[in-house]
Amino acid sequence: MNRNIVLSFAAKLLYGLHWFSPVILLYFQNVIGLSVKEFFFLQAYFNFCVFVLEIPTGYIADKISRKLSLFLSGLCACVGLYVMHIAYGIGHVIVAETLLALHVALNSGAFESLFYDYHDKDADKSLSKNYTRNLSYFNNVYLVGILASTLLGSVMAAYIGLDYIYLLTLITAVGATGCVYFMADV
Repeated sequence: MNRNIVLSFAAKLLYGLHWFSPVILLYFQNVIGLSVKEFFFLQAYFNFCVFVLEIPTGYIADKISRKLSLFLSGLCACVGLYVMHIAYGIGHVIVAETLLALHVALNSGAFESLFYDYHDKDADKSLSKNYTRNLSYFNNVYLVGILASTLLGSVMAAYIGLDYIYLLTLITAVGATGCVYFMADV
């Protein structure tokens, strides 16, 4: 299989590993010290930021480079997860949530478009025949990452410590960003 396709699958899986997802409210309450009301405000703020950032970040992917968009997405994820790991107040969490929203917006659609480009630009056209099947696998591998982290995130938080759950997610995001770095730009 094509090196870029393998790196795409690996990055998509690693981006799906949100180890914090089953314990995010506990993290915000017990580690950062936020209230439930502040937690829900931050979740609304995150979704609003993703909505607002979709068009400008889409311009980067469509007009400049899909790989650049994905790489910047990975950098935003890494910095955002690190800020969340060291956050000790709502101000830090707002910065982290903004960076994580930028990560989602930069990633939105760019991954699938670059994946299509790898199939479309394949020299012997063996990949382009399997694009639909590969795209379903590609999207499912992300869901497998989400499922695994949802099931295991709380166990990891219990044994490793709630304080380190964003750090663990940062490690997987660094791996995903590394995969994107080594992917070709088409």
